[in-house]
This record gives sequence, C-alpha cells and structure tokens, in this order.
Amino acid sequence: MWDIILEKFNFDVSKGRKGAILGHMSDLYIDYRHKLKNKYFDSKATYQLRLRNKPKLLIVDEWKYLVNLWSGDDFQVQFDQLKEQQKEGEISLNDDDIFEKVCGAEKYGYLRAYGLGKNISEYFGGRPTKIQLINK
Repeated sequence: MWDIILEKFNFDVSKGRKGAILGHMSDLYIDYRHKLKNKYFDSKATYQLRLRNKPKLLIVDEWKYLVNLWSGDDFQVQFDQLKEQQKEGEISLNDDDIFEKVCGAEKYGYLRAYGLGKNISEYFGGRPTKIQLINK
C-alpha cells in the first residue's frame, strides 16, 4: 500500500508522516469492516445464511474470512484441535502458547478481549508488576 501511495502522491517522506498515513489507513479499514458487519452480518443467522448475505463488492473468500472472524467459529475450532493434540501429546504447547497461536501475539499496550481504546495502563491504573497480574 505504501508503494502505491508513493506512486500517486509527491511529498517529503518522514517516519512520522509515514506512520500517520498508515495509521489512518488502518483506522479506515477497521471502520469499513465495522460498517460491513453492522449491515450484512446477522449473529442470529446460521453460518450458511451469513455466507449468502455477502456484499456485492466483496469476493467470496474475503467474505468467508470476515464471517469466520466475526462468528468466532474458526478460532474455536482451531483452539479445540490444538487442545486435543496437546492432550494426545502430539504437540508440546501450553495453554498460553495455544491461545497465542490461534489469536496472534499480544500487541504492546493493548489489552486483549477488552475492545478498542483499552490498554494495560488504563485497566490496571499503571503498569502492573508480574505479582500484581497474578493476584488480579
């Protein structure tokens, strides 16, 4: 995406400017997906009905990815499969490693499962120590 921007526009490139532009693009993409979900995704519908309610501008694979993401089905299936492999001794991952493999690595300053706008410092009232985290 950055290469396309540089082809289309002529401006001085600095690290701050590049970061701001990429951050804005990320925000626009997140907003776009949020609007798609509100308009086309029905959490009470069956999986097949969700797939059929595809917006015209999206290809099937993109829509299927988003439906799986919003349904949580794909992540639950992956987690269950890895847990089963763990029980049978096929893999030597602990529960935290399995969770990270399925959901991705933690992001610095982001508190997973608490939504946008929450970070560790806000939730805990400062950067907690390991002992405080364990006690919490």
